[in-house]
Amino acid sequence: MIKRCVWQRRWLCILSILGLVLFVQATRGWAQNTFPAIGNVGIGTATPGAPLHVGVGSLGNQKLLQIGEPGFTGDYGLVLRGNPSDGVFKLHGLNDETETSTPIMSWTRYNGHVGIGTAAPGAPLHVGVDTIGNAKLLQIGEPGFSGNYGLVLRGNPIDGVFKLYGLNAATETSAPIMSWTRYNGRVGIGTASPQAPLHVAGDAQIDGNIAAKYQDVAEWVRTADHASRATVVVIDGAAPNQVVTASQPYDTRVAGVVSERPGVLLGEAGEDKAKVAHSGRVKVKVDARYGAVAIGDLLVTSPTAGHAMRSAPVDLGGMQVHRPGTLLGKALEPLPEGQGEILVLLMLQ
Repeated sequence: MIKRCVWQRRWLCILSILGLVLFVQATRGWAQNTFPAIGNVGIGTATPGAPLHVGVGSLGNQKLLQIGEPGFTGDYGLVLRGNPSDGVFKLHGLNDETETSTPIMSWTRYNGHVGIGTAAPGAPLHVGVDTIGNAKLLQIGEPGFSGNYGLVLRGNPIDGVFKLYGLNAATETSAPIMSWTRYNGRVGIGTASPQAPLHVAGDAQIDGNIAAKYQDVAEWVRTADHASRATVVVIDGAAPNQVVTASQPYDTRVAGVVSERPGVLLGEAGEDKAKVAHSGRVKVKVDARYGAVAIGDLLVTSPTAGHAMRSAPVDLGGMQVHRPGTLLGKALEPLPEGQGEILVLLMLQ
């Protein structure tokens, strides 16, 4: 009985030693790299140049690194690939053993460009997505509130508009803070469809100066006869808040001149409206057949429809007085004869 126990212990000892040897041999067979106690570690390379150096000798779009999602070592996670043909390192997502068609992030070794959502970054930082529609391109979290408060940038290939929204309590503002339309370069503040190079939907406060190329101030005013540019107009007595082309001399209802490109334009546009300038410098139709116009002459309405003429003063007890309420402005250019357009400084009085 004692001898049998001794032999059993011997066999157990022998089996334990054999198992240990097989385990060591197996692990040696599995190991494809050297892991020294000190120095650099190489995976796929015998000459590691860093504490951890991963490299492969195969050409093409090779997988360099795979990181498994916790609990899903092989099917979900991240995959890093490199390609010597284009010099781009691409980080793909791995979902149910399938890599994302476009990389999550990329880096190009020959120019140092970084791409997010693109494998061909065209700038030091290039963010792009392949999703069609009003896609989110960038989100910036407010300090301390990374996910629910901040800014969101969206782009849409259907209308070609990039829109910057505010993010408040995880809800984006209904109207964008700012927008830019790629096909016409228009910028909108508070609107996603700017109708001018700069379109502000709402109030604006400007603490500095406004620099305008053109020098007149005009308003959108209803017109009875769709008067053309440089036409002199008067208040229409037949309808409220409306102008009509001037047709009488020395008309005290004179309201201004139709401007083609006002420096400042007030009011709301309309199909039945004209841009009527009432101050500043603007081109005006003038008829010199009622008297040659010199620089500095005062101008009034004339019998010629839509035209101004030189004002002739009247004698009041030896004093030359221009008729009050009829003056349109002062001529800044001469017109010796005939009809033409000259620059006039508007000063209605």
